[in-house]
Amino acid sequence: INAHHHVTFPDAESAAMALNAGCILNCGFAFRSLKEAYDQGLITDETVDAAVTKLFEARFRLGMFAEKCPYDSIPMDVIECDEHRALNRRMAEESVVLLKNNGILPLKGVQKLAVIGPNADHVPVLLGNYNGYPSRYSTFLRGLQDNFEGEIRYSKGCHHYIDARKNPWMEDLTREAVLAAKWADAVVLFMGLDPSMEGEEGDAFNGANAGDKADLQLPDSQKRL
Repeated sequence: INAHHHVTFPDAESAAMALNAGCILNCGFAFRSLKEAYDQGLITDETVDAAVTKLFEARFRLGMFAEKCPYDSIPMDVIECDEHRALNRRMAEESVVLLKNNGILPLKGVQKLAVIGPNADHVPVLLGNYNGYPSRYSTFLRGLQDNFEGEIRYSKGCHHYIDARKNPWMEDLTREAVLAAKWADAVVLFMGLDPSMEGEEGDAFNGANAGDKADLQLPDSQKRL
């Protein structure tokens, strides 16, 4: 808030502004200045008490202050059990948003389907950031292969962000994708980002701006595809 946006000046003002706005936890260093902010009258006892109460409530619920964590007693056969997997599936189905359907869906009379794109058979895009690791994965390609009654041809089509034309050592998969598309009755494209391109600051090493994108466009390699 002070170092880059220049809304405030010292860390104490930044810490006070954040805490008063409801940000009760800071993963950086600004909240080390909360005592200074308090001495300056920028935050009150009530604000600090409310924030600390919420933080310690979460820590108690996680079992951090108990001799035995309550989660230790959960049997392993409950983790990823059929009931939970069914609930996860229902959550996924009910959260799907169709941005626009111009009459193409649902696909009818399609016997030959081309599945194309760097995210079609890409496990990392299923995980996101701050994730666990499930015992089973079903990529978009695998899901279609398991459920589509016709014939499927798959092509990755391109790298997520590296343009093969600018890297002569790299295989250009564009022609393969074009041939698959010409063969098919319909094409399903799986484009977009993955966690290596966008995430928390510093985590996405290939991001144009340390984890953030400068725009909402697809990478050039995917635009070409």
